[in-house]
Amino acid sequence: MKHLLLIFCLLFPIVALSSIDERKTDIYFANGIDTSPESAYISTKTILKPAIEKEFYQNEDEMKRRIGKVALSYNHTVGFKTDVWESIVQKVDILNLVDLMFATRHEDDVKTQVKAYKESIESGHRVLVVAHSQGNLFTGESFTSLGPCMQKQFEAVSIASPMHADIKEETSSSLNNISA
Repeated sequence: MKHLLLIFCLLFPIVALSSIDERKTDIYFANGIDTSPESAYISTKTILKPAIEKEFYQNEDEMKRRIGKVALSYNHTVGFKTDVWESIVQKVDILNLVDLMFATRHEDDVKTQVKAYKESIESGHRVLVVAHSQGNLFTGESFTSLGPCMQKQFEAVSIASPMHADIKEETSSSLNNISA
């Protein structure tokens, strides 16, 4: 009986992920450096969401069938200079300096983003992140924290990026350089 329960526990996540409805996508906005929560929220609600509605869908019903939610995936700011320095450290990633220098706030932001993306995927939706500037670096970190099954349900669009245009490609090449 224990073996049967163990097999069920191991297979349940695979079965749950197989029910992904790729027709529905949750869209997140990952903000750049020196962006207040208010400004990032306004960008999400007054720029991103209306742009999606106007450019991609003829009517609200069609959009509701295809888009689960449009939400903010915020990374905190401590000011322009500190955010720029954090971005440089994130990009270079020497000896996990980002963890040492920006530990609590940075880790909390990544954990919050990963949790939101996992919840979307587990609910059967794909995830699309529109990442601006430093938001690309956080999105890349979040992507690597998702398991391979979840990574297949995740995409990102880079805007004003300090990274390669494709977060998946950037992350893969970084991992290859580390293992070489």
